Amino acid sequence: MYGLPTDTIRKEFRTRMVMNNGLNPVYNEESFVFRKVILPDLAVLRIAVYDDNNKLIGQRILPLDGLQAGYRHISLRNEGNKPLSLPTVFCNIVLKTYVPDGFGDIVDALSDPKKFLSVMEKRADQMRAMGIETSDIADVPNDMSKNDKKGKANNPKANVTPQTSSELRQNATSGVGPGIEAKKGIDLIPQVRLEDLKQTKAYIKHMKKQQKELNALKKRHGKEHSIMQKLHCTQVDKIVAQYNKEKLAYEKILEKAIKKKGGNNCLEMKKEFENKIQTLTSDHTSKVKEIVGQHTKEWSEMIHTHSAEEQEMRDLHLSQQCELLKKLLIGAHDQQTQQLKLSHDRESKEMRANQAKISMENGKAISQDKSIKNKAERERRVRELNSSNTKKFLEERKRLAMKQTKEMDQLKKVQLEHLEILEKQNEQLLKSCHAVSQIQGNPFSIVGATLEEAQAATGR
Repeated sequence: MYGLPTDTIRKEFRTRMVMNNGLNPVYNEESFVFRKVILPDLAVLRIAVYDDNNKLIGQRILPLDGLQAGYRHISLRNEGNKPLSLPTVFCNIVLKTYVPDGFGDIVDALSDPKKFLSVMEKRADQMRAMGIETSDIADVPNDMSKNDKKGKANNPKANVTPQTSSELRQNATSGVGPGIEAKKGIDLIPQVRLEDLKQTKAYIKHMKKQQKELNALKKRHGKEHSIMQKLHCTQVDKIVAQYNKEKLAYEKILEKAIKKKGGNNCLEMKKEFENKIQTLTSDHTSKVKEIVGQHTKEWSEMIHTHSAEEQEMRDLHLSQQCELLKKLLIGAHDQQTQQLKLSHDRESKEMRANQAKISMENGKAISQDKSIKNKAERERRVRELNSSNTKKFLEERKRLAMKQTKEMDQLKKVQLEHLEILEKQNEQLLKSCHAVSQIQGNPFSIVGATLEEAQAATGR
């Protein structure tokens, strides 16, 4: 056969020499089979007859697309392509459509759909008779597949049907069970929750550090409170002591005057001393009120300053917590992306290994196939198989790349949604914290309480 380089076959199909029968030789040998013709429109078939001295008796060149199936008499021609009168070749020509390996059942069903449907209906009726629905079970192999399996068991080297890496992976995982499927890709990556981030070591350590800072601030504020209280009490005690001292001095002077002049002659002096004591008491009361007002003002300013410092620290801590949570979430997202990349690399590596294994097994099966007799046919089969495997493998890798890209885009979308939710929660927390700080910034309630405490401390 002559045509495309893949279709050209030279000096491969040759019969044995028939001795002592040049008039009507019969060639009872195996048929000459051309498995696959890529371009029949350009292919031609050459039939030639030679004698025992390898001299050409006659030949005929026929276009492949003009052949007719059946038993045919083919008249031969000489080297100049001129017709010869007597020599002819009587042969049987069989024309078939090339069907790739693995598609025979589909072609049979398409060629005779009534027979296929009737077989399927009979099978479904038999299943219903046994109380089994066809939707509840997997496909049961038919007689042809059983015969194929028997043939494989008897001669395992005779099958050269190529397998794809996806089929090999399905066969490897088919023993898991009908209700269990292997999870892959994004389902294997754990989802990140806010509660899990708050349980991390970094967040707990940061919270302990913030609590320590807040406790130190409260302790410092408590010391300042006690110092101011002692100072205020000391000032009030000094005023009270001075008042008692002056009052005692007036009383001693009055007693000495009464002893010298007598009780009846000191009525005017008593009235004068009572007026002085009343004046001293009124001056003392005004001084106490003034000092208590000053103390109340100082106390309220200190309380307001302390509450502002504490609220400022709480706001700072809250903003730091929000930033830390965001940083931890971004880190967890990076880990998720890295895990998904590793999973994708592992899948790609497994696919390449499976494809290499399949290619080696198919090539080995072709090399051990005893039905292939000559080297050229075996090489042609290997080329066809390599071409078919290359197309299938490239398609599988393309599908895997699209699947991995889709999984990565889906993961990025979910991560972006989580980040937006966290930012919204942080904004709400900061707003509520600012509102609380504004409410606590009103000093009137603090001033009133401080005034009562100061008055109770003076005892007046």
